[in-house]
Amino acid sequence: MALPATRTAKRAMVIVCLLMSRLYLNLSKRNDNVEHAAEASGAHATESEYTRVMRRGLLTHAFLTRSLLTRSLAALALVATAAACDDAGPTTPTDTTTETTPVTETFSGTLGPNSAVTFPFTASAAGTATGSVVTVAPDSTMPLGLAMGTWAGTACQVVISNDNAIPFSQVVGTVGGPGALCLRVYDVGRISATVTFTVKVIHP
Repeated sequence: MALPATRTAKRAMVIVCLLMSRLYLNLSKRNDNVEHAAEASGAHATESEYTRVMRRGLLTHAFLTRSLLTRSLAALALVATAAACDDAGPTTPTDTTTETTPVTETFSGTLGPNSAVTFPFTASAAGTATGSVVTVAPDSTMPLGLAMGTWAGTACQVVISNDNAIPFSQVVGTVGGPGALCLRVYDVGRISATVTFTVKVIHP
């Protein structure tokens, strides 16, 4: 169970205070020892002897200081490690996106001069819808009109169109969400006799 951040910080502060207090007491005790040694030497101690005592005391102080500081840093590192272990760390977000398999629908019909044919279809999700001409007969080079839009129940409200569509020509649109759409094939004024055609649409 992870500890709250405030409790961990308080524990670290207590440890630091205890270590600093111990350092202070050891340094104070060493100072007293040096002073007692100097007083005990009295008149019998020469200046060089006193100097040696002071040097030994200072060297001992430096050693104790480095030792206690090293222990203090080690203790702080231990506290930081314990706090890090309590943290579970970041978690990987769950992807809730559902991919929709594209649906392909094929429509066939006949088209005469100045006429049009509409094929409604339904998109089940947002995505891309692509309509294309598959075949035109008897003349495969005969251009037709191909449009895609929204199905209003009785008519196709065109959104995108291609007035020079031949086999493999496409119209591509973005679908905002589920809804009724439509593919419309129409004469652009070039048909003189009835033609047959096949178109398809790929949608979400």
